[in-house]
Amino acid sequence: MNEILKKLLKIIFVKNRVSSNRYNNLFFSFLHTIWLPSSIIVGLMDTLGIINTVTSLSIILIHLILIIRNVNPLIFQKKEKISNITNQIFKYSLLIFIFNVFVFTWSFAFGVFIITVFGRLIYIELPKTQEKMKKQNEFKQQFNDYNGEVNERTITQKHIENLFNKSISLESIDKTILKKQFRDMAKIYHPDKNNGEHDDKFHSIKQSYDFLKEKI
Repeated sequence: MNEILKKLLKIIFVKNRVSSNRYNNLFFSFLHTIWLPSSIIVGLMDTLGIINTVTSLSIILIHLILIIRNVNPLIFQKKEKISNITNQIFKYSLLIFIFNVFVFTWSFAFGVFIITVFGRLIYIELPKTQEKMKKQNEFKQQFNDYNGEVNERTITQKHIENLFNKSISLESIDKTILKKQFRDMAKIYHPDKNNGEHDDKFHSIKQSYDFLKEKI
């Protein structure tokens, strides 16, 4: 039974291939843009008796399935404003819930809260997870001999050791120190100075410099 359920969920939520069609991408980008406000409007129409509950739930669920099946990192980059709005709504979700209970109904308030939670998962938590996985994969490719635990702290420390050839704290590094160290290392390992012999090493310290530059 569990295997059947897993297969069913995979069919519904997992898209096997990404379309390269520009208009297709624009359409799903538009669906991402309107999902949060349209879901709340549909819920309000249900509360006011304009449509029934089955219809409203069906519309919201179909819309949700479509945007989950067409999750694209580029969409997240373009929808930064939506992410910020969703985050602000989530911060005040308890106050919004109480307001909706008194002004509308408990079911509408609960529905808006669930929609907000899904919005946070899709536009905030999922991009964070994807970015974390991306950094971990890049780290494993760069330091394929590293066998320890891979987390934000170990990744940062490994990049420091790679660029400075010693273990020091991130707090002791500022932009001036970082830039000077990279220039000193570049003088040693730049391919133009070594006939390309240390190309991989130079590329690695450049990656570490770019990583640490965002941290400081």
